[in-house]
Amino acid sequence: MSSAETRKSRLARKALFFLFILSLPCGFCSSVSLLELLPKSYIPGYLSFMVNLFESTAAIENKTNEVLFVTPITTTRGHPEVIAQHGSILQRDFPIQPNESISLIYDSADFALTGIVVCKASRQCKLLLADYSKNYIISSFESLSDPDASTLNAVEAYPQKSYALIFTVIFAFAPIVFFAGWAYFRRLEKKLKVDNGITE
Repeated sequence: MSSAETRKSRLARKALFFLFILSLPCGFCSSVSLLELLPKSYIPGYLSFMVNLFESTAAIENKTNEVLFVTPITTTRGHPEVIAQHGSILQRDFPIQPNESISLIYDSADFALTGIVVCKASRQCKLLLADYSKNYIISSFESLSDPDASTLNAVEAYPQKSYALIFTVIFAFAPIVFFAGWAYFRRLEKKLKVDNGITE
């Protein structure tokens, strides 16, 4: 192995170590975000309390004979807003098959659940008002309330998909990848020194 290859290995090792240090803050924040997505049973008690302090879940069951599409809404800031589902690429119009259910997550402190917009495939929509219950059963679509225009506009204007989850996973594992690359080139450097008869 030539000395040029040794210099390239050393340069790559230094670059990867720099990227490792640089990625640590994002990796830490992204790891915390991923922890929030895990079921509470998978997280130790002391961590679960900190990570899921204000997290609440609403289970919606479809007892009708057709597929319904649901979107959680909050009015905490004084106007209707879609509550983002950080553990999902799909962000609104979550499908529920007949006699099936879905769980939606919201922050009870900052984004309290105000209601759930329920739509048919034809985009005819109704509003299921929240009552601080953890379980909601839709037995009849027609019995639900009529949503106002601002609520429907908030749903339609919100992106149907978000790829933030993918970037969160990438940022969470980036420090591990950079550190593994640094360790690989460090071992390679030592091997090159042995092959070239260089002792430390």
